[in-house]
Amino acid sequence: MEWGDVEAAERLGVPRDALKQLVEVFHQCSGLRSDARGDADGPGDASTFARWVPGGVERYKKALMDLLPDAATRKWFRDRFGTWGDGLRGLYVPDGPIPHSNDDITELQSCHPHPHVAQLRFVPPPDGPAAAGAANRQRPRGRGAPARPAAPRASKTSAQAAWQEQRTRLYRRVSKSIKERAQAAMAGSNEASFRELAQWLADQRVADAAAARRSPTVPCAVVLTGAVGSADHTECFRALVQSLRARPDVCVPLHIGPHDLSPTRTAAGLQPAVSAISLQLATAAAAEAGSSAPFADHEHATFTSVVAAWRRLRAAHGAETTPRGDQRPPCLAIVIEDVEGASPGLVCDLVLALADHRAQLPCALVMSMSTQARGLAEVLSARTLSLLSLARFQLSPPLARVEALLRDVLLSGDPHTVHLGHAVAAKLNSVFMVSEFAPGALLKALDAAVWDHFQGNDLARLAQVLLDGRDAALADITSSPCSSVLAVHCEGMLGEVGEELDDRAASKERERGVLGAAAEAVEEAHAAFRMWALALRWAADAGAVLGLGEKHGLTLRQLVLSASHKSFAAARPAHRAAGADSAAATAALVLGGLRRAQEAGGSALGSQGSQGPSQDSQGPEHVERILAAWSATAESVLGADAAADNAFVDCARRLLGEARGEPPVPADAVTAAALTQAAPSSGRGPASPVLKFFSRGLSRGLKMVQSVSQLAHKSLTAGSPHAKGASPRPADAGSPAKPALSLPEKVARLLQVLLEHVCREPPHARGAAAALCVRDTRMLDQIRTPDMRARVFAALRGDDGGGGGIEDLTTAYRLLAQHPAARTTGVNTARWLQEFCVAHGLRVGGSAGKVPGGRKGKKRGAGGMSTSGLTQEELAACFSRAERTLQMLGVVRPVKRRHVEFSVAAAQPWDLNPTDE
Repeated sequence: MEWGDVEAAERLGVPRDALKQLVEVFHQCSGLRSDARGDADGPGDASTFARWVPGGVERYKKALMDLLPDAATRKWFRDRFGTWGDGLRGLYVPDGPIPHSNDDITELQSCHPHPHVAQLRFVPPPDGPAAAGAANRQRPRGRGAPARPAAPRASKTSAQAAWQEQRTRLYRRVSKSIKERAQAAMAGSNEASFRELAQWLADQRVADAAAARRSPTVPCAVVLTGAVGSADHTECFRALVQSLRARPDVCVPLHIGPHDLSPTRTAAGLQPAVSAISLQLATAAAAEAGSSAPFADHEHATFTSVVAAWRRLRAAHGAETTPRGDQRPPCLAIVIEDVEGASPGLVCDLVLALADHRAQLPCALVMSMSTQARGLAEVLSARTLSLLSLARFQLSPPLARVEALLRDVLLSGDPHTVHLGHAVAAKLNSVFMVSEFAPGALLKALDAAVWDHFQGNDLARLAQVLLDGRDAALADITSSPCSSVLAVHCEGMLGEVGEELDDRAASKERERGVLGAAAEAVEEAHAAFRMWALALRWAADAGAVLGLGEKHGLTLRQLVLSASHKSFAAARPAHRAAGADSAAATAALVLGGLRRAQEAGGSALGSQGSQGPSQDSQGPEHVERILAAWSATAESVLGADAAADNAFVDCARRLLGEARGEPPVPADAVTAAALTQAAPSSGRGPASPVLKFFSRGLSRGLKMVQSVSQLAHKSLTAGSPHAKGASPRPADAGSPAKPALSLPEKVARLLQVLLEHVCREPPHARGAAAALCVRDTRMLDQIRTPDMRARVFAALRGDDGGGGGIEDLTTAYRLLAQHPAARTTGVNTARWLQEFCVAHGLRVGGSAGKVPGGRKGKKRGAGGMSTSGLTQEELAACFSRAERTLQMLGVVRPVKRRHVEFSVAAAQPWDLNPTDE
């Protein structure tokens, strides 16, 4: 349950203390326990699920009446947090029943894989209905009959529950870090636009009414969010309002939501919008004066009360002096969210009213739009547009926000993140580029994939090694009762299955050794992922400096998708894509961009009539900018200490010194620096537990390193044989020597060697990568599936011709709906099952006779086969699954009369809209 949106509650006049008290009263009355963090943002890790306690509804009503005397505020709070009678219904599962036992909780968790649902626990009250039911079950039956104990319910063992709780807690840590850094990254991409908007609002401030009369038009800023998806639009708007609230000396943002100017509320006129402005102005004036906001009746507010609240706010600012040294109060910024969805008539009336009260209420409009600026002409009339002084502000496009998400979250080198396999990266790319085109939707899909990774992959528990350190994590894991199960998975991951040991102490010691080796393998996989992220970000940095982006395949989104495939390091990859589809092609693109920059610099110098420098020094600013960006990226991804010891980073820094006028770096020195990083040091032996566990992997890794070293030597000295335009190798030793590599060629070769080094065998292919890399796409396929209710109704109507795995649902519902009593008294479920079997060509019961598909005089029994190839037991299982699914969808309602089960059709398919929730 999300208690959030505290800012919206305060905007409606709900004090923060009153909101906290209501949350605590709701917890006490409903049996929902929380860790009482005090920030009024919802229950924490210790949340439980239970019924309403006796008298809780009345107590909650009284607290609501005492703390929220305003009727409008009570209605908003009741709509936001649920009704009294249903209690917790709808807060977790909108269409589901309230769980009343551990079995219901388990069933709910299997149907709804959500982190909030996973942490539910049933705690029945001691004197509630559950206790009464247990007492009734234990009551003696008959005179003198002994009491029968209650039948135990099946539930998870304590060890499994603790193991599940640890994995859920680990998911929360990673998911919270990803969300916070993603929001900061996407908001940071709009900082420049937010600063420009704040500066524009500061210029719109006026000192007195005379100054307002001199500017009869109303200033209006049209902010193009560039977000088509609703989730992304909401996030952009929230960041916009927060940026304006961070500047109280410049403006006071007054929010008008979509519901205040909705076309469905045209009959109310401007009253909802004026009421919202009056309430927020009164709250801001009271906060400025240091007092609490009065609970006044704002439902019937007028512009007179709005002007009075503005004067109180101005009086509070009268004694203050801004940094400029003047006495101008902050500007009133009336922010209208989603202008395209508002009523055009109400927006025009609001603009006309503000223009009429311009002298008494100097303000500025901020209109948030998801489409183009010219769409404003379709909303407002020509007369209304003549009263506006328009200014246009553009936020970062969705592609730029996705790049920021990948750069600062997934490829940041932080241990509080996950990595994406090739299949998952392709699915997420499809979600963003084909389905939604909104970073918000992409982030939600990523969160679902992370949840499935931690809940369905036992090796994901090893991610704690990177979060808490090896010693602390191993101590926590080995103390868990299920550590032996994890050790078995780790043995399979390491490729080493030893002999069974009879001694328990020896087995425990072996378990510690296996877990220790797996922890070291996870650390090595994390280091490999960091080098992989460094290579991709270096390629993207070079593309950004040279202007090579989406068209050339050098964006982070395209590089993550291409470089996660094993064929990226090959000269001719198996998947032929446009642009940087291999390491050699990426280096060729960078080298071509540097050469074009050199030619452009040389032509510019020649046009000025001056003598240009040598070819190696033409356009050196591009090379210098690329190398400087590489150095900063290495410190961000690897850290300052690790970057100082990295041979690739050291080589890039030496090349940066050459670009700044230092002595040139010989090609042999560059080769030696690259080979130092590519090959292991000679004094290093197989001393770690990982190397002891699988010698076959060590020999295979050494062969890979040797091939990479040979390729690096060939690329840096004689040129890559697969590179475009590469010169052939000299036929003999007497052939003339090749000219020395230029600085751009050294930069391109260094990038190629790094990409081939990290992508020839990507870190995703390592065994230990299963703990850090999301590879399963089942959850992504589920969230991309259309609503099941809509699919059922569409199939029943014949819109899509059935199919899609719901034939049993449609067949079962058609058989039920054809009965006259289907919507009144219902149909016997046993009869419904028989008709379901007959519809599949299997006759159940009845006298002997002619059966379709069978001989006359014989009837098919329980062991017969239907025309679909299913037995009676299999058809019964299909019917049971279809019946239960229809019940969960709300299409069929079960009824029991005289110990006989009936099924009632809740609605006909032609009475419902398939798009309704």
